[in-house]
Amino acid sequence: MDTHLQAQIHTHYTVIGAGSNVHEEQASTAMLRETNEDIQRLRHELMEAHVHIQELRQILDAIVNSKAWRATEVPRHLFDSLKGLFRPVLQKAVGHDRGRQMEYAAQEVLSQVDDEANPLLISDTPATRIDCLGRFQSTADTIAGCAPRAQCVLFIDALVPDATRDSGSCRLLALMSAVASIGYKVEFAADSEVAESSCVMNLEELGIEVILGRDAASNRIEARADSYNLFFVSRPDQAAFYLPLIRYYSPQAIAIYDTVDLYFLRYSRASLLPDISNDDRQGYHELSHHYSLLEHYLATAADRIIVVSDDERVVVEGFSGSSPVLVLPNIHKTKELDSSADFTSRSNILFVGSFRHMPNVDAVFYFVNHVMPLLTNRISDLVFIVVGSGMPDSIRDLASANVLPLGFVDDLTDLYRSIRVVVAPLRYGAGLKGKVGESMSFGVPVVGTPLAFEGFGIQAGKHALVADNPHELAEAVANVYTNQSLWEQISIEAHSFIDERFSERAVLSRIKDVFSIPANP
Repeated sequence: MDTHLQAQIHTHYTVIGAGSNVHEEQASTAMLRETNEDIQRLRHELMEAHVHIQELRQILDAIVNSKAWRATEVPRHLFDSLKGLFRPVLQKAVGHDRGRQMEYAAQEVLSQVDDEANPLLISDTPATRIDCLGRFQSTADTIAGCAPRAQCVLFIDALVPDATRDSGSCRLLALMSAVASIGYKVEFAADSEVAESSCVMNLEELGIEVILGRDAASNRIEARADSYNLFFVSRPDQAAFYLPLIRYYSPQAIAIYDTVDLYFLRYSRASLLPDISNDDRQGYHELSHHYSLLEHYLATAADRIIVVSDDERVVVEGFSGSSPVLVLPNIHKTKELDSSADFTSRSNILFVGSFRHMPNVDAVFYFVNHVMPLLTNRISDLVFIVVGSGMPDSIRDLASANVLPLGFVDDLTDLYRSIRVVVAPLRYGAGLKGKVGESMSFGVPVVGTPLAFEGFGIQAGKHALVADNPHELAEAVANVYTNQSLWEQISIEAHSFIDERFSERAVLSRIKDVFSIPANP
């Protein structure tokens, strides 16, 4: 190739290369411009993401600090940390199926919360995130903005109350009637599906709608959450299941936990009985430990805690945190004393109590084995009449010339009018003893252990006779049984005491305090 042609080719490629460089520079400039725009856009998105993260942190802080988050501590911590203890203890106490049901109840609630709440937390819609936060915030933060349209209370207990079965039922029936009388719409949910039709009808006649069974109760809470101002949940096992549901579906409502009696205290006292086996003692220790953890948690998770006496208020205030502890005792109907049912027309002694409650079983065996032999040595024809629902064969087998186990009696009025003395030889338990108050309301003198009168505030020797061992019990029973003057004095004082402190009239102001709703600011 000649020199001239080579020079032309070189010039041609140089020009092409120069042109290519120009295009490359233009392309690079455009790319840099786009990259800068991308950086600015990413920086803006990063700022938005930072704001969103801060919002999420505030939401999570509110959740963790709310009472509703504490309401899920049972499934998150208690059941996990106590699996080895919790399962055998509950199986021993309430049966295998019930134990499993209790163990997983709150875990099922938590899984539902996880499924429904987490998508809301990452939603781009501020209103949705706020709604999720609202589901978990404490009542105090949301009551003003989410107040229901009508004043309505949902009571929840293990069973439909039956006044002939136990004192707790009598208290709950009197309480629901009183709450209805001050203007609330009252509904009742039983954790159990099993109920006597007559008991359901009794509530319906009072205008109280009845929901039966855990599934139905849970569905009602979810479906009509906004219609309730207050929830009143009785007993720790029921509160452990329903409180998380209430907090999740109805954060605007006030959640009230009714202890009925302190289970951990009852089992702790049972473990101290001197004449029980080592296995029973260990079982009571385990139950006391379990319920101590459970009742401590419930006391911090509810808006208000209800106890039946000032004695138990002092105990619960030791671990209730900021939640107020209010006293709502048993409520007794008192009538004028019947002058025709005087000392001379009466005879024999009586024990009344539900035998589904183990302290009552123990009390009867204790009295028959250790006190009655001392009494019959002094009053040979004395008969100890034993009355109560759920009486086991072991109690019926105690029948003798001086012991008469009657079992269930629908109406105790005639017995209270004919019996001379009621005994309450309880060695363990907690709460107010309903049949003690009921006996006193009929003007029947009661002889019992210090535990039987715990929380009443009686004056020994004036309102009742108190004794702490078999010999003292026998002496006290024989004394009031044979001394007409003493019998008449205690009869009048006991009746007046119950009327002044435990009648519906006397307790009404406490009821209004418990069921008060804060005014909107």
